[in-house]
Amino acid sequence: MPKRGQDNIDIMGEMIAGGHAPSLPAGMRLYAIGDIHGRKDRFDILLRQIIEDNSLRGLAGREGTHIVLLGDYIDRGMDSKGMIDFFLHPEPSGFHWHFVGGNHETAMIEIFSAAPRKVSPEKLADWLSRYGGRETMISYGIPADEIDNAAVQLKSKHVTLEFADKLLMSWRAKIPPAHFEFLFALPDSLQFGDYFFAHAGIKPGIAVEKQKSDDLRRIRGEFLKDERDHGVVVVHGHSMRSEPEIRPNRIGIDTGAYTSSGRLTAVGLEGRSRWLLASGQAGVIGADSLKEGRLPFILKAF
Repeated sequence: MPKRGQDNIDIMGEMIAGGHAPSLPAGMRLYAIGDIHGRKDRFDILLRQIIEDNSLRGLAGREGTHIVLLGDYIDRGMDSKGMIDFFLHPEPSGFHWHFVGGNHETAMIEIFSAAPRKVSPEKLADWLSRYGGRETMISYGIPADEIDNAAVQLKSKHVTLEFADKLLMSWRAKIPPAHFEFLFALPDSLQFGDYFFAHAGIKPGIAVEKQKSDDLRRIRGEFLKDERDHGVVVVHGHSMRSEPEIRPNRIGIDTGAYTSSGRLTAVGLEGRSRWLLASGQAGVIGADSLKEGRLPFILKAF
């Protein structure tokens, strides 16, 4: 395996030598973006870089340029509402936009679509603190002190189910119906050519068309440790790392956008070429579609 920080990653060469270089359908260019977690500021930076990169590469071909978002758009960062507002009317409209759901979208749906008395105070408190629902609700206009006071009461041994219900009813009214429609409509996965896109990954040994939603949105260790050929290259987020993980059978691009030291990462795909971009990161590009030279904000090609 290549050393961390190495500019030229030769996994593609190894795949070609093995006779199975993954590729997109002819005439298609695609950018997949990792976990955003409410960091619209970093998303805006990365999108500008994608627009510039796409322009410098010239026309994509008859299939056009596609952008795939890998889920976990909400929680932890401070602008979950702004992210979904944007996704309802994404720009540039000339791109083909695709979205898959993550475990954080699933959690929000479970919290706000449950029948009365079905969301325990403990579960709601956990969503606010551990999942980052606190920041999500702030983005929808709920005052931070109201949320923090509610969180204290939710953890009290005297709290009731009725208290949790009233909170949810009040907070639900602040979320536009179109946002819930967006969350409910998110698919678990997408496939283009030899690349399979899912938030968390797949359960090894099971055909991609037979994967369960919970695995596609939540799996970690079993998938991350598996080195077998899945028949596709899985492009995923969910499992945060300081740098993208490039393996023969998967590409992991959750680089902790919501953290103070993290960044939002995208992988570009076209034919058999692949390259990485990251918010605010500059480097040297060596993708097949570009002969040579430096481009702003490109992290590395592989």
